[in-house]
Amino acid sequence: MIDFNIEDAESAEKDFTQNFSRLHLTDFQMTIVDNITEFLDDKLVLSVFALKGFIYRAVKVWQQTMEKPGNSIESFTPKERIEAVRSMFKTLETLLKPALKNSTDDEELTRIMTDGLKFYTDKFAYRED
Repeated sequence: MIDFNIEDAESAEKDFTQNFSRLHLTDFQMTIVDNITEFLDDKLVLSVFALKGFIYRAVKVWQQTMEKPGNSIESFTPKERIEAVRSMFKTLETLLKPALKNSTDDEELTRIMTDGLKFYTDKFAYRED
């Protein structure tokens, strides 16, 4: 399991508790976030709140870059959903790397993010709305 600096984890937890509701996600999207959090929780030494805080930051970057609310993804095609979530996982990886306790875990973190995208793709991308 990959470990992270406590200060970064605490900051992410604070983001989650104070800001997560501002993402404007649908109930189903919240379920997806919960499932991704559970998937990643087995591989990363972070509290659920810290992990969701980092996810919050990644989704927020996507929303600001695309100038769209998170719930707009619901109307995307499966291919567009995968690309949006791929972008979020890349951002999540970028946010997590500086928080690593051991920089030698970089490659493992990249693998976990790739596995996370595959998890999303297999379980949620091709859903019927």
